[in-house]
Amino acid sequence: MREPRNPFRLRASEAIESDTTFLKLFGPGMLELLPSGQHLWDKPQVFRSAPGAGKSSLLRLFTPSVLLTLHSFRRNDDLKELYQKMAEIGVIGEEGPQLLGVFHSCARNYATLEDLEFDTARKERLLFGLLNARVVLAALRSALVLHRLDYPAIWGGSHSERMYSRRSGAHSQWQHRRRSAPVGDEARRSGCDAIDSFGGSDLKRLPGSETFSA
Repeated sequence: MREPRNPFRLRASEAIESDTTFLKLFGPGMLELLPSGQHLWDKPQVFRSAPGAGKSSLLRLFTPSVLLTLHSFRRNDDLKELYQKMAEIGVIGEEGPQLLGVFHSCARNYATLEDLEFDTARKERLLFGLLNARVVLAALRSALVLHRLDYPAIWGGSHSERMYSRRSGAHSQWQHRRRSAPVGDEARRSGCDAIDSFGGSDLKRLPGSETFSA
């Protein structure tokens, strides 16, 4: 017997800790919001709605841990329809997830940049710098989860060695970072330090980026 779905008991996807529970509560019909055809991933897709309409739930569905759980339970009666629909759009297959989903919330202290006593150009530079650093870090974490590896507590462990040993042309330029911090972490810390600083001494060497490139 199918478990009754009651999304009103868990109204926000962020409150659902278990990926299995999340998948059982997710309605496959929601995937109809995505454009049909083979060109779904050729360009950015923008979703706008009122709060609570399901944007976060839809995005969470494409994250590595959820996709791995869906693949593990693909023959479960509750999840067969969802698995089939995800397979049809090329997200998952019999061998496992076919897509690296990176979820990054823009609600994390970016608004505080507006309160800093910097000129507009410096605020934008700091914003782009933080975004670039955090997106890179989120991508690294997602890649590790997708391959069932743990995010290393101290960067420079076996996981980082395995990741960067596969980079041929750019291997040398990453080598010095193995023993210190993950790519993007130094930029993120510098940006946060500039935001938290009470003095003006850091303004001369304000970190950041000219564009959003991550």
